[in-house]
Amino acid sequence: MRVKVRKVGNSLTITVPKAMARELALYEGVELEYSIRDGALVVSPLGSRWERLCADAQRHAREMGLTEDDVMDAIDEIRGRR
Repeated sequence: MRVKVRKVGNSLTITVPKAMARELALYEGVELEYSIRDGALVVSPLGSRWERLCADAQRHAREMGLTEDDVMDAIDEIRGRR
């Protein structure tokens, strides 16, 4: 996949396409690590995909005003425990 490098202030940025971001569970605020290997820029998200998905779910729940108990009650309801 090809993307263009863009200048923002004194830095250069690379846009991560939406489909690729979704596959990697990337969202605004995720920390990335980058390095140069064999002349190529390698960018890797920190933490596992599962950790990033959980953090994203927690962020969404907080934004919606949900508590941990609210989420656990919803999970129990979906599982048919209530």
